[in-house]
Parts: sequence; structure tokens; C-alpha cells
Amino acid sequence: MSEESAPFLNPPVARWRAHARDWNRRPMLVKQFMLFSAAAVITLPLLYMLSSRGDAALSIPEPYGGSHVQPFPPETVPEGEPAYLPSITAYPPYAGGDEHGSVATVLPPHIEDLSRPDRPGAPLETATRPQDVPAAAPSQPVTFALIMWSEHSASEGAILLKSIMMYTSVPVDVYILCDEEAQTYVERRLALVQRPRHPLRVFFYRMAWQAMLDRIEREGSISTVHAAGVPGLMKLFIHELLPAHVERAIFVDTDAFFVSDPALLWRQFDAFNATTAIMLPSHPEMFAPQWFDANKICSCVMLLDLARFRALRLMDSSAYRAAGLPALAPAAFRELFGAPEADTGRYAGAALGDQSFWWAIIRGRPELFMHLHYDWEVSSCLLDMYATGLTGSDAATIEDELAAQLHTWATPHQGEAIMPKLVHFNCLEGARYHEWAGWDDPTNSLAVRWAPAVRYHAGYKWLWLNQGQKGGAAVTTETVFDVRFADELHA
Repeated sequence: MSEESAPFLNPPVARWRAHARDWNRRPMLVKQFMLFSAAAVITLPLLYMLSSRGDAALSIPEPYGGSHVQPFPPETVPEGEPAYLPSITAYPPYAGGDEHGSVATVLPPHIEDLSRPDRPGAPLETATRPQDVPAAAPSQPVTFALIMWSEHSASEGAILLKSIMMYTSVPVDVYILCDEEAQTYVERRLALVQRPRHPLRVFFYRMAWQAMLDRIEREGSISTVHAAGVPGLMKLFIHELLPAHVERAIFVDTDAFFVSDPALLWRQFDAFNATTAIMLPSHPEMFAPQWFDANKICSCVMLLDLARFRALRLMDSSAYRAAGLPALAPAAFRELFGAPEADTGRYAGAALGDQSFWWAIIRGRPELFMHLHYDWEVSSCLLDMYATGLTGSDAATIEDELAAQLHTWATPHQGEAIMPKLVHFNCLEGARYHEWAGWDDPTNSLAVRWAPAVRYHAGYKWLWLNQGQKGGAAVTTETVFDVRFADELHA
């Protein structure tokens, strides 16, 4: 085969090789001059920049160096829009079909999710907060108030507590209203963790059953037929039970666990304004007259300003009535439920337990309320986790998620992809959600999407939480036996 018939045997000279040959043919003086010129072109500007840097003072642009700091870009909070959701009763109920009207009539005003620093228009971490949005007191760590009654409840609550330790980036305090069974179950697991990444303090408040019944009796009007029973009603009295120096706390139902840093949820307190006392998820599109529409909210996860509820004297008591001290809740209860039962003096139709009473409070005093993003309420009951889950590609786009998403039409988050941060497995048959028989059903949609996450968090060993340095952070526990309600101390 000749070179003419096979040109690849004699390829053309590469351009860089041709330039190298030309360079070698140049006289030595020419090459030295060209090298010196190139070095001068590079070096002289650098020397000038270094010399001028020390002579001039550092100048800061006016928006950041002066006193006119703009904590939020103008487009983030449109002019005239309130910084909080004033009332979810202002939106007409969604009856399905085409009866909901235009989206503008059912969506609340602008709501920001402070847990998303990458959202459009997000302020810098160092930006000054508006004066009417006070920051959470830095002296108080991320604080939870939980209720665990019985070993069944504790077996779920332990997974929640484990997830807090798995994902937290900061110290955490946990107050647990509990009985002896629940405390024993949780303590056995906490004892396995000697070196947590961050300090954890757990306070067991050993409640007496009779003490809870007595407080309900002194209140005089509330009752429940909900499965959560008497301990569930204690959610209405958390502000009375925790010490006065605990000004804020997060409540989460035991059948939930985190899949994100709890500190992100704590940051939502930064959005509270001068009147906010409670933040929880709301669903203006839902209605259920038989429940007094109490399904418009979920008391499964709540951010509570305990100090504000104490100042407002949230729940009534015979001790307060005797002293002529009004409470906030009675008027709200009567407005929603009407007059109590004549023979018992109690509201017998509160089918959703504490949630019914929280709804009455929020409906009657909307200025106390602020909406919590659905990212923190990915629930299996009624909402089917918004059809999110561990199915599909891990590289799914927002458009992919929205195409599969359910139950966000005519809500504060219509057209927005829900990104789970706290998952809640309620309304599942059986004593313990993580032992639900449906998790083994390959045809069950919830199991297909979420069983791996449940098994992972339930099966994650407490020993594996020993991730800190020796001599560093620790887990400490304390038990309070003589638990008193605030109205007892007043009397």
C-alpha cells in the first residue's frame, strides 16, 4: 500500500509542531527579545495592582456599607402583602370539580419558606432582620416538647428522637411528657449513645394520669373521643407544664421522623411577628362540617410560642375563674362549637381531639396563627404524602415531581414541588406505624414509595449515633416527678 493511497500513513504535520520548527529557526537575539517582552506584559500590571492596593482604602458599596441595609430584595415581599397568613377562614372551601373558582381566590398571600436559603430572592445569612420579625433567643437551643404515653407510643417516639440526633447540626433539648413505661423504653436506647455529635438534654416529665384528668376537669369544657385520648389533650397545656425559661418549643407527633436538619424547622420561628403564637400546616381547600372543618389544620407538627400563650392565658381553669382572670380559649370554643352539652358542660363533638380545639383557637384568633410549609407535613393520612417518595429517578426535576404530585391544588403551595423534611405516617392500622403490615405489600403505593425510608430509620442502630469526639458532647437526662400545671401554681 502506497502513502498516496493511504494518507493516514503520512499525516500532515501538527500545527504546534510546525510552530515549534519556526521558533527554532529564529535568531537567538530575537527569541530573547520576545521572551522579555512577554514577561514584561504579564509582570508590570501585577506590580501596579499590588502597589495601588495598599494606597487606597477598602471601599464598600453604599447598600452594604451604609445604614440602608436591605434585608430582603424588594421583589421578595410585594408591597402591601402581609408577612403572615392572617386567616385561613378567608378562603372559600374547595368542593372539587370546577367550583373552586380562580386560584387567586383561594391562595393565601405571600408565604416564605425560611428553610430554603436558595429560594429566589433569599436574603444573605448576615442580613438584618426586619424589626417586626424578632429572631429566636440565641440562648435557647432547639427545643422539642413531645408526648409519649405507653411503650407503644415510645417505640414510635424513639424513632423520632433518633432522627433528631441523626440529622441535627446543633445542640437539642427535648422535654417528654410521659409515663414510666415510655421513659424506660427511651432511656434504654439513650444509654447506648455516649458520644453524640451534638449535646442532647432530655427531660422526662413523669405525668400522673389523675393530674391530667384533674386539669381537664378544672378547664371545664374540653373532652375527647380521639384515639390520642387524655394525653393528646395535653398538647393544649404544654405552655403550662414546661419551665418559664423555655419560651419556644416544637411539638411533633410520635409517628413522624425527620429526614432533614431539625434546625431548619427551628428557623421558622424567625418568621414570627408581634402577634404570632403558633405555626402549623393549614389546608384551606379541605372541609368537613362533621368535624367543624378542623381538618383545615394539622396539629401533628406545631411551632409554639410558649411565652406568648402564657401571657395570653390560653386555657381556662376554675382557679382563674375564681380570681376573675379571663382566658383566651373559652370564647373561641363557644364561637365554633356553640354552647356546651347541657348535662355535662362539655363540647362533645370535638372528634379530632386537641386539633378540634386548636382549630377553634386559630379560627377565633387568626392573628395568633401562621402557616407552616408542607415540606414539614408530608403525611400519609388524607394527603398520601403528596404522592412523593423514593420512586423514580434520583435526578428527577421539579417538573417531574410536579407531574406526579397530589393534593396541592388550591393550597398555599399549588404549583410548588414538595420537598420532604419531616414525614408523618398516621392513620395506619396497628399499634406501631413502623410495624404496619402494609409495608410488606408490594402492591401498596405507600409501601412502594416509603417503606425503605421507614425501615432505614427504624433499623438504624442507636450505637451508630456514637459519632462525636471522646470527652466532647454528651447525652444527659433528668426526670421531673412533681409536675404541676400553671393554674395550680397560681392557686
